[in-house]
Amino acid sequence: MKVLRNTNGFTLIEILVAMVLSIIVMAGIYS
Repeated sequence: MKVLRNTNGFTLIEILVAMVLSIIVMAGIYS
């Protein structure tokens, strides 16, 4: 199975993980 990559070389999964982590961190700070 091939993994799709964007122009920056990050996999879609890595992008999603980074977004989720960012949301969790922001939620923790502003909670």
